[in-house]
Amino acid sequence: MDVQGAEVARPYVELAQAEYTALVDTDNILGNRFGLKAIPTIILFDESGYLIDGSRSAEVEDIRLTTEMADWIERGESSVLGQIAASRQPRKIESGFASEEAKMHFLKASKYLKNHEKNKALEELNLAFDLDPENWLIRKQRWALENPDKFYNGDIDTKWQRDLMRVNK
Repeated sequence: MDVQGAEVARPYVELAQAEYTALVDTDNILGNRFGLKAIPTIILFDESGYLIDGSRSAEVEDIRLTTEMADWIERGESSVLGQIAASRQPRKIESGFASEEAKMHFLKASKYLKNHEKNKALEELNLAFDLDPENWLIRKQRWALENPDKFYNGDIDTKWQRDLMRVNK
C-alpha cells in the first residue's frame, strides 16, 4: 500500500527478489476491506481461502511471525495459526479508518497524487491524520511524502520513524 504508486515500491520488491507478482494498492482497497491500519501488514489465508489473520505487522525483524508461519506450514492444525484456522470464528471486519471523513480525505490524497499534485495530497493526508491519528497508514504516507529520503533511498529509516512516534507526529 503506497499512495505514491508502484514506482516508489518497486525498489523494495526488487531488493526482496520477490518470485511473485506484487500489487500496489494506491487507494487502500484491501486496507479498508480487512481493517488494516498499519504498513507493512501481512494477511494470512488458509488453503481453502479462509481469512486466518489480517492484522499482523509484517516487520522483517519479527522473528515470532516467521516462526509461527513456519510452524503452521510444518505442523498444520496443531500450530498456533492452525488452531486459529480450525476455529474459523466469523468476525466483523471494521473499516481501516476511524470515520468516513478520514477515509474520504485519504482517497482524495490518492487521487491528487495520481495527478502529480503532491502538496494537495499532503493537505488531504494531514486532514485525514487529524481525524484518525492512530491510523499508521495515514501517518506513514504523510511521512513518506514529506521525507522521501527516509523511505525511498535505500533502507527505510526505522530509527527516524521511532523518534517521530515518540513525539506522536
